[in-house]
Amino acid sequence: MMFNQAKAHMEKTKLWEIVSKMPKGAILHAHHAACVPMEWVIEQAISNPGLYFISEKALVSESDRKTTGIRCLYAPQSGPRWTRGCKTNWNPDYKPESLVPIQVAADSFPGNGRVGFMSWLKSRCVVTPDESLDHYLGVNDAWRKFQYGIRIVNSMIHNEDIFRPYCRKMFDLFSQDGVQWLEVRKTFKMNYRSSGKDDIALPEEMARVFWDEIVRFKESDIGKKRGFLGVRLIWTGLRFWSAKQILEGNHALFFCFVYMGAYDRNRYGRLYDGEKALSRPNSWL
Repeated sequence: MMFNQAKAHMEKTKLWEIVSKMPKGAILHAHHAACVPMEWVIEQAISNPGLYFISEKALVSESDRKTTGIRCLYAPQSGPRWTRGCKTNWNPDYKPESLVPIQVAADSFPGNGRVGFMSWLKSRCVVTPDESLDHYLGVNDAWRKFQYGIRIVNSMIHNEDIFRPYCRKMFDLFSQDGVQWLEVRKTFKMNYRSSGKDDIALPEEMARVFWDEIVRFKESDIGKKRGFLGVRLIWTGLRFWSAKQILEGNHALFFCFVYMGAYDRNRYGRLYDGEKALSRPNSWL
């Protein structure tokens, strides 16, 4: 966690300048939701007219905004009907779980409006420099922050309007840094929605879109110029899932593999991830 403190210094060194220009070859461990700068993700979310911001209660105080559960929901069809007369999340009269257009939530943020909202939302999604020093809270607290932040990010990017440009941005950033091969961990047991649709799409639809963007970038002029070879998708389950969730996840996995196997059977994998101390061992799995 001290990396947050060291990063600014590292990037000013001569060694970093040399290493940054060297070819990287491959990255074999990348979490999909952590591959693109958070500022870019939040900008994309705010510019999406079909995305709504939800909180478990009114976010009136600093304490509320620091600890209350929040998420986004893509609801381009029914969202406008649900939000009529709805108070913003910062209003004491806000009804828990009500949908607020994310643009409205951002512009009405108590503290510098949209700029303040973006800074605050980023702090809920990542481990901040101050939090990186909270070693006394223990590893479990770090895991909780990481897992909850990932859930917020996923709620923003798991719709086709943002998912496609997110994938393109990810491939562009890695290949720009000299990475030619990428292995990405991705959980498909998510509420992914196709463009313009409220209904949750099947897992294989997200796999199809992901593969579509891989091929598109690989065959693009910039992909060819940088020698981008492609991506292996690691379908990731979570160790703390119940047996029922694991079986349902395997069902989704089967359809993802059937679809992607039609293109390249060597470009997918399977793994279980998560906090080891509080999760099932490999022998149970």
